[in-house]
Amino acid sequence: MVTESLPLFALENWEKSEQCAYMIGSFKWTAFDYIGEAGIGKSRLIPESRPEIKGLMGMGMFFRNEWPIYNSYCGDFDLIGNRKAASFYQDVVWRNSPIEMLVHRPLPEGMKETVATWGFPDELKSWTWPGQEGKKMKIEVYTRSKLVKLELNGQLIAEKNMPDGSITTTFEMEYQSGTLVAKGFDGGNETGSNSLTTSGQPNAIRLVADRSTIQANPNDLSYCGCGNH
Repeated sequence: MVTESLPLFALENWEKSEQCAYMIGSFKWTAFDYIGEAGIGKSRLIPESRPEIKGLMGMGMFFRNEWPIYNSYCGDFDLIGNRKAASFYQDVVWRNSPIEMLVHRPLPEGMKETVATWGFPDELKSWTWPGQEGKKMKIEVYTRSKLVKLELNGQLIAEKNMPDGSITTTFEMEYQSGTLVAKGFDGGNETGSNSLTTSGQPNAIRLVADRSTIQANPNDLSYCGCGNH
């Protein structure tokens, strides 16, 4: 068994579980992000000219953390329960979803991303990127289907065959607002689809606290969420 399964190795571990009778499964690290081990799963931006850091440094354990960092950045859910990119990816790994699509946050010019071993690439379930009009965006589609087609506003943009032994195919396209759809196909039959739609202009936001009074010490807190306006 795997006692500390990580998203970056989820597919390999799961396939071992399916193929080998002696492999009983994995314990995930971790379901929820947590306060402590600050930054071990946080993606970093480094200059493109800088070589990749290997070993423990590459794992993110001993990076000089930007201030302030409190949480580990390595959960499938964030501190208030929102699903993170790794969660959607693993849904495909575990055959809970036929297809998922995420968009990588744009990288500043001259920079590249280094992903810590406990982390996952900085991807979001979003097709709302104001200011990126006409600029290239990186789109990751996760599926076990053999063919993936990408559509924007009803028009076919691109299609790719899934690489052997992988559930990930990557597209690059210029950002344009609207509805982006990824469709999976096997033998000419559609196996599933996933869509992202650009949101409209915000009108207002309302934060609602779960209680009105907390203790004046570091061990008490209140959760705030978005309420209906």
